[in-house]
Amino acid sequence: MFGPEGRPQHCCAWLGVASSFPECASPIVPEEVTKIGRDAVLYVESLIKSIIGGLEGLINILDSEGGFGALEAQLLPEQAAFYLNDTSRVSIPTSKSTKGGGAVGFPLPGHESYPENNSAIKMLEAAMQRLTNLFSVLKDKEPICVLNHVFFYSRFFKFIMV
Repeated sequence: MFGPEGRPQHCCAWLGVASSFPECASPIVPEEVTKIGRDAVLYVESLIKSIIGGLEGLINILDSEGGFGALEAQLLPEQAAFYLNDTSRVSIPTSKSTKGGGAVGFPLPGHESYPENNSAIKMLEAAMQRLTNLFSVLKDKEPICVLNHVFFYSRFFKFIMV
């Protein structure tokens, strides 16, 4: 059971027609078809949950202290307010150096982000873009049909799209 692109349309479509051939059936076939069908439905559901769980893990990594959280933790709001107040009272040197030119060992205002974070920021932005693209692709995918069960990816997104 393959579609126009050569991929399986319904992973267990043969189960739907198995009961059409009673002369070839053994006494346990109806029970086996039911069991195999139930197992197939559970397998597809667990597979989708695993995929979405992996995506949730990626989102958590990006949102953790190792991801964007590390970039936000450079200055606390109270530190920034104190720093700006203190800097406004002190004359700002005219040198081009931004390292340590401010008060209390902080760089001058406007230079709080460390240049070495630029590559990390670009990497995080690229990862977020890839995740966004992946969600768009999954959202537009046709539902997965297994016997009489239809699985919509969007139903599983509600766990992580809060």
